[in-house]
Amino acid sequence: MPKKVRSFAHEGTPAENQFPRHPGFLSGVSEESMRSRVLIVEDEEILAEDLKEILEESGYEVCPVCSSGEEAVENFSRLLPNVVLMDIHLKGKIDGIEAAGQITSKSATPVVFLTAYHDTETLSRAKEMNPYGFLVKPFVRETLHTTLQIALSKSQHDNRIRSLSAWLCLTFRNLDRGIITVDRKGKIILMNSRAESLTGWTLENANRLPLEDILHFYDSVHNQPYVPFTSAVLSEGLIVTFPSDILIIAKDGKKNRVKDCILSPVQEKDGSIAGAILVFTPEEELKLSLRPMKLQGNSSRSESLIRVGGEQSAQAPVIRIHDIREMIRNDISLEQATLSILLGKYEEAESIYTTLLKKDPDNFQLWHNMGNVLTKLGRHRESVQAFDRALKLNPTSVESTRRRSDVMAILSMKKIRG
Repeated sequence: MPKKVRSFAHEGTPAENQFPRHPGFLSGVSEESMRSRVLIVEDEEILAEDLKEILEESGYEVCPVCSSGEEAVENFSRLLPNVVLMDIHLKGKIDGIEAAGQITSKSATPVVFLTAYHDTETLSRAKEMNPYGFLVKPFVRETLHTTLQIALSKSQHDNRIRSLSAWLCLTFRNLDRGIITVDRKGKIILMNSRAESLTGWTLENANRLPLEDILHFYDSVHNQPYVPFTSAVLSEGLIVTFPSDILIIAKDGKKNRVKDCILSPVQEKDGSIAGAILVFTPEEELKLSLRPMKLQGNSSRSESLIRVGGEQSAQAPVIRIHDIREMIRNDISLEQATLSILLGKYEEAESIYTTLLKKDPDNFQLWHNMGNVLTKLGRHRESVQAFDRALKLNPTSVESTRRRSDVMAILSMKKIRG
């Protein structure tokens, strides 16, 4: 004969099937429940005792029952439960929802709500607490056990995610490279500590602001501001390498030199572009001085040499003016190609990339961007070859892999239709 308990829904209504006992239920007690402490917060004494008895039979360790929200909040840190079974409607100054809010503000312990009411307002308030489950009275004991097990399992999963996120955040913030991530609209969503120190902006102040509003670059070679082609990365999936001798202008106006500055697309699982990531390496301030030097021999060229720190060293490489001019020309060509793509002049961009690849055939960025241009021109087989070259140089490039797969899918569809 099932044990009779007080009705959850209506005073005096029999609830003979509320916690039906059947053979085999206890044999299904999980190892998880054997290690779990449950705090019951219930002001109906008979119901609280029945819940305590059932949970103990199911293998849980039950804390001393709390009959009010105030009592639960006051004793929580002493009892240290693994899960809280909280009645929403409690007598006292605070109800179960407010008590749960105070508990979860200090702890990640999962809360499962008990209620005999279905009104929308109460459930809406309860949902704001992000509970790990609801039990609407009357319910059967299997539902109670299952709901607690799901809550405990989800809590463990969430704790692992929180721990991993904390480590990732700590690692991200302490990298020696500056990293800024923007969403698909070009608005900042992440900055690490190095980026904050170089730009003078904190993530809190820069969050959700457009990248171009808070991050300004200066081309020290041409003595003019430099505007990155963020839209080309977000719309076309291009990888943009910034010219050499780029300075970041901090919030206070201070200019910081950076190197290896790259803006790359970030993709979603479905292959769409979710945003972009800007990575740059701070460079220690170099004291450069230009000194004219007489060339030995009968050379007719009159060149100046750049010396680091004002002194020529046999160990340090000497950069000639024509080498610098060549780098500048390449940087200008890359910008022209990117601008051509934005304007839809893909043939012009292809021509520029072809010229640059003759000089630098092992440049990953050039091959990746060439693949994008050839795709736009409908030359899909050549596009696949370009992405193959890019992946040979950088096998871990997710964006090149995705773009190549997209082109292969187009070729497959052409083959089927043909």
